[in-house]
Amino acid sequence: MAANVDKWIEVNIHLEHGCRMDQILLGPIKNIINEIVKEYDVKSWHYLRESCPLLRVPEIRLRFYASAEKMPDIKKALEGLLTDVSIPEPHFGAHGKPGEEYKGEVDGFKERGWPIMMKLLQNGSETALEFLRGEPRGNSEKPWEFYVIRGMHLILNQIGIQETIVPLTNGKWYVGIEASGEMIRECYPGNFPSS
Repeated sequence: MAANVDKWIEVNIHLEHGCRMDQILLGPIKNIINEIVKEYDVKSWHYLRESCPLLRVPEIRLRFYASAEKMPDIKKALEGLLTDVSIPEPHFGAHGKPGEEYKGEVDGFKERGWPIMMKLLQNGSETALEFLRGEPRGNSEKPWEFYVIRGMHLILNQIGIQETIVPLTNGKWYVGIEASGEMIRECYPGNFPSS
């Protein structure tokens, strides 16, 4: 008897105007996620906000992990659901590249690390959708910088990593991360969304 194999499927949804991304995530995409997860016994899922590597337009990269035998049905359901909500020309691929197959990221995170990262990505996606609904940009109780910096600190604290966050004069932030007294990574300065 053959072992049951699980696979990923990635659908990329291009958006001409990235400013609509929150609205699309909270409306049709959240509904599509709920339907696919419920109907097809999805084991993990997440979304990312990305830029299409080919067209350089904002996109939502939506991924589902389930039994390989269910993938044709999931793909067909996604095509129908996205058409029903007038999402123009979604494409299936890997890391935004059409026609490729997303295989997860076990090569980078390894056998033990990737399942943990899958949980973090799904929890992050669920939390982000809840946060966008309850604390929308421009109408939040505190500036978004607070949530980003404090949230990052708390997660890193839970796994025993000390971070240094330094505001720069140009409105960007520098984040340094260290563990056991040694710098393990320096993140590039980046813009945090303002309230």
